[in-house]
Amino acid sequence: EIMNGRPPKNPGAVFNGPGGTGKTILLKAIAKIIENCGGTSLECNVAQLTGENVGSLAKALDSLFQKAVAEARKTGKPVYIYFDEADSVITKASLQGSVAGYFQDALNVMKKYIGNYPEIIVAISCNIEDESRFDAPVIRDGRLKTIFVGYPGYAERTQMWRHFLKEH
Repeated sequence: EIMNGRPPKNPGAVFNGPGGTGKTILLKAIAKIIENCGGTSLECNVAQLTGENVGSLAKALDSLFQKAVAEARKTGKPVYIYFDEADSVITKASLQGSVAGYFQDALNVMKKYIGNYPEIIVAISCNIEDESRFDAPVIRDGRLKTIFVGYPGYAERTQMWRHFLKEH
């Protein structure tokens, strides 16, 4: 939708589920598609952002989103920002314990940009399986859609083995 100049139904998604299910590979594949269509992708490592800007995750996120908006406006193409293993920027601040305010500020930045800038596409991967832990305003209609990525079942594993055995 967005690559064709139409506003998206959802400006992004949260890919949640247990570790080791391919969420990161999926985010990177989407980035490649966006780039092949002329868009820009920005990978965000939340742990690195936090380490570089001790005490100011919100400030670092705001700077990243400002950069994305400027790039999208300059090129006229969408910018895809993907956050890998970003449990902390999607979880309700009230569940963050003594650092709740710190993460609430980060959530507020996410809410400021997601859904309000149609040229920005956001994807988040996290290992949270229980969607009730997500900050509801971030995943409401018009913001991020949740997509559960679970382990493959017996039939899928069998199909994968057949595929790989045939090729190798």
